[in-house]
Amino acid sequence: AFTPWASGNSLVVTNGGYVAATTISVSYFGNSNSMVIGGTDMAGNPATVKGNLTLGGTGNWVRVDAGGVLTNGSVTLSGSGLVFTNGGDVYVSGVNLANNDSQWVFNGGTLHATANGAILNGNGIGILGGMGGTIDDGGKAVTVASVLSGPGALTKIGAGSLTLPGANTYGGGTWIKAGTVVAASATALGSGSVTMTNSHLKLATSLSVSNLAAADSTATIDLGGAGTNLTVNEGGNTTFAGGMSNAGGLVKAGAGALTLGGVNTYSGSTIVSNGTLLVDGSMASSACTVLTNTMLGGTGTVGAVTVVSGGILAPGHGGVGSLNSGAVELQAGSILAIQINSATPAANTLAASGVTIRDGVRLSLTDSDTTYLGGGTDYTLVSRSLGNDAEAFAGYPEGRMFLLGQNYFTITYKGGAGHDVVITSVKYEGSVYTIR
Repeated sequence: AFTPWASGNSLVVTNGGYVAATTISVSYFGNSNSMVIGGTDMAGNPATVKGNLTLGGTGNWVRVDAGGVLTNGSVTLSGSGLVFTNGGDVYVSGVNLANNDSQWVFNGGTLHATANGAILNGNGIGILGGMGGTIDDGGKAVTVASVLSGPGALTKIGAGSLTLPGANTYGGGTWIKAGTVVAASATALGSGSVTMTNSHLKLATSLSVSNLAAADSTATIDLGGAGTNLTVNEGGNTTFAGGMSNAGGLVKAGAGALTLGGVNTYSGSTIVSNGTLLVDGSMASSACTVLTNTMLGGTGTVGAVTVVSGGILAPGHGGVGSLNSGAVELQAGSILAIQINSATPAANTLAASGVTIRDGVRLSLTDSDTTYLGGGTDYTLVSRSLGNDAEAFAGYPEGRMFLLGQNYFTITYKGGAGHDVVITSVKYEGSVYTIR
């Protein structure tokens, strides 16, 4: 065993040095003792300390720098001690932060699990410094039960699972690079952005995250059972190209735009409570409600849609395209926003199984070009298999002629097979208007 017998002692293991002991105590009879591990030798071998580590007393600390390894045991902090992973690697069966004042400080570096169970546990806290920290589950099922705080980011690697039940407050974001993260509290992933790569996120309870991003379909989210919700407080504009499943729901919050690009099969509700939700993939099994001053758009497939007063339904995303949906109810005061392109000619289209247009629904039309069409060019704004032909947008009764950009159009609610909303360009010659 290595045990300082007084205060103010320091052990430095560097340049590929090696220390092995059954128990390494940096606190047993004294305070303000320290140990520093770090630095490789010329052959690239890391400085290594092997054995169980205990810290008690006051002001005792261990720092594992880049090129340093602490391995083959457990770590117990029974006093106001600190362990810093300052770019180095720590391989442990578990860390017990037994004292309220004990801290595990990540500032770069990785905590590797060598056994199932609590890799970070106890009344103390884990602090993610500016360089953040990485947890490698080592293919095990591990838990961080201690609270994680600080300004840094958490990175998860390893093919196993990491469960986070704490009321975590770290603000640097979460990067899930592999395996599974189980979110077992509403703030399990802190307050920063969440980025996923070839990994899985499982909700054990409702969860609130900041910006959500995944570049491809290898990222998946299990939204949990009925009544469990994932709230995305989108402050920027990100794309989640993976898939969400199970019976839970999605709440789009925050002023930014979240794009869903993958195949989502979840059956819980979708609520757009702030900002914009763009569906370029699918969420066909979820009923969506678009609240006041929010927008639903995209070129994919959604389930049933209800747009309340002040809400906007805007098919398309970054150009002309169709949004496919189940039954749509446009409530009084809601807005259907459609863009046409007179140069193509084409239009964004709402393709729905049925569309109900309540009194007072607004139609917002724009033309992205200035081409003069002449007469006889049709644009389908709403394609529907069911609908009441007597319903009309405010100010656009059946047959009305109106000017849009460089062209006059008429509108009908009896187009296509009899229920489509179609506008047709009108040719103007002197004081005579002709459709064909």
